[in-house]
Amino acid sequence: MTHIAANTITWDRRAATRYPVRDKIFITFRPAFDVVGCLVDLSHDGLAFEYTAFEHTQRDGDVQVDLFCQPRQLNLTRIPCRIIYIQELRNAPSFCGFRTKRCGLQFGQISWDQAEHIRSLLRAYRAASETRE
Repeated sequence: MTHIAANTITWDRRAATRYPVRDKIFITFRPAFDVVGCLVDLSHDGLAFEYTAFEHTQRDGDVQVDLFCQPRQLNLTRIPCRIIYIQELRNAPSFCGFRTKRCGLQFGQISWDQAEHIRSLLRAYRAASETRE
């Protein structure tokens, strides 16, 4: 799949179907909890989220993240992931060195419990996307 925007083409390298996240599900990096963002989409092998950070904030490699959402009573901790990309969103507002970025993560070796929670979210978002079509 490709995405074409503003005279640029980006290739969607994720093999699994992505489902838009309709809830405010928050994500943070461990152990510092220095970045908090909101999920954009979710698949069985990864996720994407957006967050605001200083320009120089950069990460790569393996990370652990927490997902949480009060209305869904969701609290998944220490999810192992690999950062696939971090891109600055050019059309997003910026302020005093803060920039909005999008980050794509691939799940690592997740536990059975983590996988079950992710499957539950995917079932809900898949059903929601099918009723919209």
